Amino acid sequence: MRLRHIPGSEDFVREAASVVNAPERYRGNWSTFFRKEAPLALEIGMGKGKFIYEMAKQNPEINFIGIERYDSVLFKAIKRREKEEEAGIVLK
Repeated sequence: MRLRHIPGSEDFVREAASVVNAPERYRGNWSTFFRKEAPLALEIGMGKGKFIYEMAKQNPEINFIGIERYDSVLFKAIKRREKEEEAGIVLK
């Protein structure tokens, strides 16, 4: 995948409600972020989020955390989720 910078992606990601900018805040208590008690699953290098999003839809009893290094890629993942939510597909 060729990585292209998306202007404004840094600010967008920093302000997104679904992004945890201070994970130490939730250490040992991720249920407060997810608002439900459930096992955690972690994907390192989630890219545009297709895999983790599909896994979350298929396994609503699990809280999923995705880590992505690049803001422009994470920007696309967040936009994908927003688009699906607008279409009525909502993850709990």
